[in-house]
Amino acid sequence: MTRLTRYTAILILCAFLATIFSGCGGKRKKEKNPVSVKAPEETTEEFAGWQQSTEIRAKIENKEYESAKRQLIQTIDTDPQNAQAHFFLGKCYLEQNKLNSAKNSLQNAVDLDPLNRDYARELGKCLVTISERQMQDELPSEAIANLKKALLLEYQPNQTREKLANAYSRTAQILIENGNDTDAENLLIDALNQIPDMPSLRVKLAELLIANDRLMEAERILSTLSETNPNYEKGLISYAGLLYRMGEVKNAKVILKQALSIAPADPDALVLKAKIERNVPAIQPAPDLDESPAQIKEQYEQLVSSGDYLQQKELLNQLVAKYPEETWAYLELSRINEKLELYDKALQNARLFAERNPESAEGKFQLASALTQKGAYEKALNMLKSFDGNEIAQEKILNLSGQILARMGNFDQAREKWNQALEINPEHAATLFSIGQLDMETGKTDQAQQYFERAVKIDPFNAKFRYFAGLNLIQSQMQQQAHNFWAASIEYLNRQNPYTERIIRALGKENESLQNLPYDNQTQPENLPVVNVPSSVIDESAPDPEYKQALDYARKGYFNEAINGFRNVINRNPTNFNALMNLGKVYAITGKTARSCALYLKALKIEPANIHALKSLANAYSDIGLHRFAAGVTAEARTTHPGSLQGFPEYKMSPSRIQNNPRAYQPIIEALLAEDLNQEALALLQTGISEQQESANLLMLQGEVYKGLGQFDTALESYRKALELEPQNPQPYLKAGDLLLSAGQYSNAIQEYKKALKAGFIDPDTMFVIVDRFKQLGRDTDAKRVLGRLKGMNLNQHQVAKLEAHLGAPIDISPEENN
Repeated sequence: MTRLTRYTAILILCAFLATIFSGCGGKRKKEKNPVSVKAPEETTEEFAGWQQSTEIRAKIENKEYESAKRQLIQTIDTDPQNAQAHFFLGKCYLEQNKLNSAKNSLQNAVDLDPLNRDYARELGKCLVTISERQMQDELPSEAIANLKKALLLEYQPNQTREKLANAYSRTAQILIENGNDTDAENLLIDALNQIPDMPSLRVKLAELLIANDRLMEAERILSTLSETNPNYEKGLISYAGLLYRMGEVKNAKVILKQALSIAPADPDALVLKAKIERNVPAIQPAPDLDESPAQIKEQYEQLVSSGDYLQQKELLNQLVAKYPEETWAYLELSRINEKLELYDKALQNARLFAERNPESAEGKFQLASALTQKGAYEKALNMLKSFDGNEIAQEKILNLSGQILARMGNFDQAREKWNQALEINPEHAATLFSIGQLDMETGKTDQAQQYFERAVKIDPFNAKFRYFAGLNLIQSQMQQQAHNFWAASIEYLNRQNPYTERIIRALGKENESLQNLPYDNQTQPENLPVVNVPSSVIDESAPDPEYKQALDYARKGYFNEAINGFRNVINRNPTNFNALMNLGKVYAITGKTARSCALYLKALKIEPANIHALKSLANAYSDIGLHRFAAGVTAEARTTHPGSLQGFPEYKMSPSRIQNNPRAYQPIIEALLAEDLNQEALALLQTGISEQQESANLLMLQGEVYKGLGQFDTALESYRKALELEPQNPQPYLKAGDLLLSAGQYSNAIQEYKKALKAGFIDPDTMFVIVDRFKQLGRDTDAKRVLGRLKGMNLNQHQVAKLEAHLGAPIDISPEENN
């Protein structure tokens, strides 16, 4: 029993210990099991993902794109939220140049994992690649949307901003070419809101404003740009061109010099430099001063009544050189130089007079005026405060004081001074003008116009008053009224006044003075030898009345009538040297410088060594930017007329510095073709193509020249070469079609026109031309099909009128159709 009891106790104890140890082990197992079960599963998944990623990367590197895509598509079907799978699929499409599919897949990856920079970077790269293709296909408006997304993704921000600016600029240019200036302006403003730090867009907007005569707005943009981007040469060149057009030649030269220091070979800058340098008026020497000072003063007073500032200035300079005690001349010189905007000289003359006449109130007032123009405002204002009594009319002092205060930014004080001046003299024209100018600058154009009109009525011969009155009309969106006002003003104004030149330039006149017209062998300048013209050129026995009438029209400024008259004379007698030269002069004055070149070349075919024709041709070449051709004419004149080069332009050949402007070739070649100078056009083209081997336009022009010469196969080859350079351009197809049409190959011509319609950048105007060709060929169905396409396009007013003319009835295009 004792043994049994002991055995039983041992069994119970063992069972108890077993239970205890089993329980402890169970707890450990229970705690360990969740980890021991899950860890192997996660490790397997991660390993599988890494393994798949490695496999996919290897396939992409080995260019096994189709295999990689199949594997990725299966993964996405199983797990649509797998961002990495979408990313790799996008990379496959991108490598295969399937850009739209790549874009969609990469966008999915970014949407699923927006914080992953690799995904964002690859999508940005894809969007930029798509935009580059769209730019090549002349679809810049579509490129804008993709580039904006790439910029938001922060993909290569500097380069992307440049590309976006280029896309905006090209889209704006297309709108401008189609007559949609308002849309172009809105687009450029939107562009500057997106990328405000792109100076090229500011220049583009300013040039658009200039083209629409909104000179003040353009001036504000370009002046600010010149301050914020002083090393951006395109902005400086545009600003200098605007200042030149506005007549501020001196300031234009300063800005242009700054631009040339940055880009000495820029063709646009060199063209502008040549224009400015030749815009300095020639001064005829005054006669020898053998007379007494009293007699000279009498001559001067006669010149004052004639309004010839330059002759006045020359006479006075010679007077003070011979009679330095005649100090009154310094005061007059200061006033003349101020009118000519030669402010340094004006100040120098005023100081010389003030030193010799310290008590002269007129001298002190003129010195204050000259100091004002030089920006010495405090000094000028203090000088005006020193006046007392009635030495100078109070309204003059108050007006000048107000101008100084306005320039210092104290507009309220300035207006107060001007109001005081008008209380003294309500008809003081200068004060009325000052108030009008301030109102215009502060946007009160209606009020400004009232003051300008009063000032012009009181002083109708003041060019400055008339110039700003016209500008104010333009600022009020009344461009046509401004032009009419300026055109009617010219007969009142002194041609030597800088503001008169600004008006003429604003009206579209070129820098050549009307006084240079016309050329006539019967009235040669004394300082040049008279040219012996063959009797076949001028009918001495019976002067041509139509030629004389055309000459009279040219002298009076009736240029359209003059052109028609000279043309009639040349049609009857193609070798009329004088008619050719004068027609060239008229073309030059009316801004058709390329046509003037063609006429001078025609004249030189009659008289190859004529010094006057050579001089005119050299200047015309330089004007349009063919600087090396101008230098060639100079070299020729130096050889043929070594003793007759007084006044001949000095254009020097320098291959490293002077280049022809690439934009100059097209207008000159078109002008030569219009004048049937095919061989001359071909010679120019060969030079142009050697300089611009990638120019499709020059190749198309070459085709036109060969076509004019009857070399149809060579012409067609030129069109095909142009097409290789610009496969989306419809013009080579159109020109090839016209060539085949003229050769009688009607079926082939039709095929070329149909190819043109499929070109990537087909515009409405080209489509209208093709409509006319189809009608000419009796293909009315094809013509109607093109007209149907045109009805659904975004047309300007001119194009809508064309469409109505073709359809024979007014049309009403809905906004939906227009879009």
